[in-house]
Amino acid sequence: MNKLTKPISCTEKWSNMTPTEGGRICQSCSKTIIDFRNKSWKQIEDLQSDNDNKLCGIYKTKQLNNWGKEIVSKPSLLRKTAAIALISTALSTTLNAQTGTKLEDFITIYGTVLSDVYSQSERSTTKKPVEGALIKIEYFNIQTSSDSLGNYSVSIPKNQLNNEIIEMVTSSPNYGKQSVEIQTSKAKNDSIHSNQNLKPIPIEISVPYTIFYAQPPTLTETII
Repeated sequence: MNKLTKPISCTEKWSNMTPTEGGRICQSCSKTIIDFRNKSWKQIEDLQSDNDNKLCGIYKTKQLNNWGKEIVSKPSLLRKTAAIALISTALSTTLNAQTGTKLEDFITIYGTVLSDVYSQSERSTTKKPVEGALIKIEYFNIQTSSDSLGNYSVSIPKNQLNNEIIEMVTSSPNYGKQSVEIQTSKAKNDSIHSNQNLKPIPIEISVPYTIFYAQPPTLTETII
């Protein structure tokens, strides 16, 4: 492939964009902004090559300062700790928001929202988490959204259960909608594990343009 041109700084903020598979949608230009921060240089080259070198994105400062070079990076302990803390408190937060009653008064449905993503370079399909997917149970007027790792949890008061089957609908702006039936009789320890699988809606990338890099989230925005 031709040498990849270094992107130009853009004033648009990642935290203000709508989540989509692999990145976010910029409201200013309606393009998909890809999260390249945890990708190797080869992965960046392959993705750009598959998309005619047109992808805008966000990068780590180290990536921009060493453009065109492979960088060996270590996972951020702070980010890992924050993610674990968010997941571990999701259940208690949901319960407090709904009624503030005891854990044993609820049945909790939890899992991960995933999507099949085809890699042109690897010529294979893998499942990846979908951030910001909406999960709704209309009968109970309950809804939540998946976090950055695709995880979700909803809790249903036992005293409102009239049927053994609950319909749960999962959707995302850039994916299809999936409706599944949850059988409450299969609950173990008052919880049911149910992963949701969405199909991506192809995003058409049109006219050529100079690639940019948007402003990544601050540490505070990443944690909250």
